[in-house]
Amino acid sequence: MALNEHSLSGDGPVKVFPPQIEFHDAEPNTLYVMTVFIQNVTKQAARIRFRNPKSDFFTLNYLPTAAIAPGLEVRAEVEFCIPEGTPITEFHDNLVVVCGDHEYEVALRGTAPGPRLEIVGGGLLDLGTVLKGAAAEAFVEVRNVGSRPAELHVTGDFGPGLTVSPTCAVLAPLHGPKASSSLKDGKLGEKLRIEFSSDTVGAFRSCVHFEISGQPAKVLDVCAAVVEQSLELVLPNNGGKADSKIIFGSLYFGEKSTRTLLLVNNSPQASEYCITFRPGNGFELYKDAPRSASGEDDEVAHTKSSSQDDPLDGFSPSLSDG
Repeated sequence: MALNEHSLSGDGPVKVFPPQIEFHDAEPNTLYVMTVFIQNVTKQAARIRFRNPKSDFFTLNYLPTAAIAPGLEVRAEVEFCIPEGTPITEFHDNLVVVCGDHEYEVALRGTAPGPRLEIVGGGLLDLGTVLKGAAAEAFVEVRNVGSRPAELHVTGDFGPGLTVSPTCAVLAPLHGPKASSSLKDGKLGEKLRIEFSSDTVGAFRSCVHFEISGQPAKVLDVCAAVVEQSLELVLPNNGGKADSKIIFGSLYFGEKSTRTLLLVNNSPQASEYCITFRPGNGFELYKDAPRSASGEDDEVAHTKSSSQDDPLDGFSPSLSDG
């Protein structure tokens, strides 16, 4: 059977609206009702039938009729009720409308009054490249978008070098009858500080769990790449890493040849450096004043000229600096 895409412009002999039905903050022992519309969009009469929701929380209220005339619509009601003392707070089901070889699925969802946790920005925190032994930090905000106050607890096997603070907080609800009165006891959101430091080079990954009573835990995936401080000499124009020898080739008497190398900082932090040069007959080492457009490399040029004993030193920015 073909499955409709739950939209007013979907293919098929009928259109079903709305594509999903949600009952938010439903109080126990209270009956809630929403209407489903089924319209015949063909030029022929259409017959429909339903596959009822499987759970006892959702009920279809529909009086079977004759075939639907072209252009007309029929209505069905979906009822939702939570019995007193039900321990679960979220309810999911579906209603299926069948017309010929076409099926139209209407998603049903209900929630009891309670807290609902949300991680602002999603469940992934990428700390990026972190220098070995250095500290990196970030802030993650969690909110209570439900209708009841929430007591937040941060748990999980954080792994070596990862800390989260604070590990508990009271979050006021975003909406509902208790939203304004609970603000004096809590905040709508809490910014958690994530700190990480490691002496182990390589990839790091850990999961932080945010838990509130009666709700599945929300998981924050924390990852980072730990690297060592690294400087290297490379050839310009993507020429690769410089070898242990610099070849100047054959020269005539009085002719001068220059080779340029780039000093690259492969780590996420700026680094001081010192180059010690042992001059030979006719060789000189000097540092050009101009830098590359990105400001990431220092140029070091080698020239056949007079000797120089003074070392070169300076400050090399990280790859992340502009």
